Amino acid sequence: MINENKTTKTEKLFAGGGEMGERIQSYDWARSPLGTVGSWSENLKVMVRLMLTSGQPMFIWWGEDLIQLYNEAYKMLLGDKDPSAFGQSAVSVWQELWEQVGPRVESIFLDSGGNNGLVSAVCERNQYLEETYFQLSLNPIKDEQGEVKGIWGIQTDQTQRVIGERQSMLLHRLAIPPEELTTPIEACMWSLACLSTNSQDFPFALIYGREETEGYWSLLESYGLEPGQSLAPPTIAWEDQSLWPFSQAIAAQQPYIVSLLDNRSEPCSKGAWPIPPHQAVVIPLAQSHQISTLPCLVAGLNPFRHLDGNYRQFIDRVAAQISAHLIHAQAQANLKLVRMRQPTSRQEQLLGRERLANLLNQVDDEFMMFDQDWRYIYVNQRAEQIAGYSRQELLGQSMWEIFPDLKDSQFHQELQQALTEQKIRRFEHYYEAWDCWYEHRVYPSPEGIALFCTNITERKQAELTLTQTTELLKKRNQELDRFAHIVSHDLKAPLRAIANLSQWLEEDLVDRLPPDNQQQLQLLRQRVYRMESLINSLLEYSRADRTQVDVERVAVEQLLSEVIDSISPPPGFTILVHPPMPTLTAKRVLLSQVFANLIGNAIKHHDQTIGKIEVLAVKHTDCYQFTVKDDGPGISGEYHEKIFGIFQTLKTHNSQENTGIGLSIVKKIIDTEGGNVWVESALGEGTAFHFTWPRQGSIGAPSFLGDR
Repeated sequence: MINENKTTKTEKLFAGGGEMGERIQSYDWARSPLGTVGSWSENLKVMVRLMLTSGQPMFIWWGEDLIQLYNEAYKMLLGDKDPSAFGQSAVSVWQELWEQVGPRVESIFLDSGGNNGLVSAVCERNQYLEETYFQLSLNPIKDEQGEVKGIWGIQTDQTQRVIGERQSMLLHRLAIPPEELTTPIEACMWSLACLSTNSQDFPFALIYGREETEGYWSLLESYGLEPGQSLAPPTIAWEDQSLWPFSQAIAAQQPYIVSLLDNRSEPCSKGAWPIPPHQAVVIPLAQSHQISTLPCLVAGLNPFRHLDGNYRQFIDRVAAQISAHLIHAQAQANLKLVRMRQPTSRQEQLLGRERLANLLNQVDDEFMMFDQDWRYIYVNQRAEQIAGYSRQELLGQSMWEIFPDLKDSQFHQELQQALTEQKIRRFEHYYEAWDCWYEHRVYPSPEGIALFCTNITERKQAELTLTQTTELLKKRNQELDRFAHIVSHDLKAPLRAIANLSQWLEEDLVDRLPPDNQQQLQLLRQRVYRMESLINSLLEYSRADRTQVDVERVAVEQLLSEVIDSISPPPGFTILVHPPMPTLTAKRVLLSQVFANLIGNAIKHHDQTIGKIEVLAVKHTDCYQFTVKDDGPGISGEYHEKIFGIFQTLKTHNSQENTGIGLSIVKKIIDTEGGNVWVESALGEGTAFHFTWPRQGSIGAPSFLGDR
């Protein structure tokens, strides 16, 4: 008869809890205020079981010392606080939050009631101090007599949501300029007034403009810094790039990151934070044909937020909105100047018109002027090209004669409202006849209107395509995950049964089975285990380029230390990490997976019990090149390309650990992140795997110039 091992009550309590369940079970609680597991109250055991099987980030704070237990989901939220936070007092683990959390805990012990709310603090979770926000739900755990003995809670990370809402609010403010913005200086003042409402993301900001005739940059507007401070000089010589590299940013037409650690010779604005920013960004706001002063924005950056893709995209959007306001304010100022100015001679009048025409013809947008009866009185070259009529054919004609289908449309109503109310209007309109989307800016006057039209069809199509593609990918990924999970479960269940049955047969018939049959049963189990490993590897491969992972600052030397520790190399193997190793912006989980696969393969495929593995790094302009090399048996040149294919292996298929998928996962991850991977090896000469990894996060992140 075949007998299954019976699990103890303690094992049942922690079963299904993953790594955290094993950690709680193996911990020496006799040395803790909680005492041995056998002495725990039934209510505590029930809550521990609930916590371990929950998918929510859940924790327990027990006893007067508030000893902390938590599950797998909560471990991810802790970041670098794990594993040191385990079994310790919550007061010491969350000292940054305790000023807000402590009174809530005390109230639960006093009146037995739970509470829920948002808490915020600057915490160190990922090797740097960061701005964090948590939704914290606290509830009492009572003993059999009804007395509160501890607290269970759910803590969810709301950091991205809170920051996203704050940034959306600023973008919304910037998107609705007042009517009074009729000069670039007014646009500068209003834009920086908007930015000052978000001093978390921009502790200070400056706008400089070039003075062509004087040979210097002039400070046009600022907040957070007084003109004359070391970071805000009233003027900067054109050739001086030591403080703010305007020329370099303009030449590249990209933002430029500047370190402030060496440039700060006096107190700097801290914005909403207790310390000043460590970095600033210099952003060109316009090109010379749009605004001759070439304005540039300088903005201090949040010292408690990593400069990741989301932050950079937000900065780009802010700069784009300010640029648009400056360009349109410049155009309106030029129009106003022409209307108000009374030429003293016919020659001066012609010269003024010629200058205005040259300016408006350089604008990429369509520009038109109409009188009160909607007759064309001016069009630039771009408007002629789009309309398909010459200037001579358009001047004096009614807009509604040229475009009769637009009369009484939403477009007509918007223009009429601007003219009637004498207020600037901006709106988007789809013109069905041309199958195009336009953004219109209307500037009314008593004599008529001036109209800028920008074709935004590509942008609208891109937004629609992105939305549809995102939703489709999300749906397909969900379907694929569900399918993979079901298939994995349905395939692995009978495999486990086969393995168990073969084991039981061998144990029950140990004295009656010939050696050949015992070997066959062992071979059967090896192939079953290999099939289960293959199923797990296939699941991992299918998710390799779909894993949603945050970009963060990664110290590679520390990452490698953790990877090597998790691999637990055999005693005969030496792993050398050659300094210096970089600190770079990357998806930590994926980079760790690549190193773990390559180092693990070097050990697994070595032909000796003693071996040496080396890890090296070389810095390039836009990436780092990493090398993992060993002194193993080497790989023949004919296999150098094949080994990166799925199911490609140089070992016998009877090998349980060798599925032929590991290197294909490595290649898939590196390809997704915008890098390359290749191998150098020869039989008997060891193997060196090289791969590149971008210095500034994933390939999809907005491009910035390197840090200074």
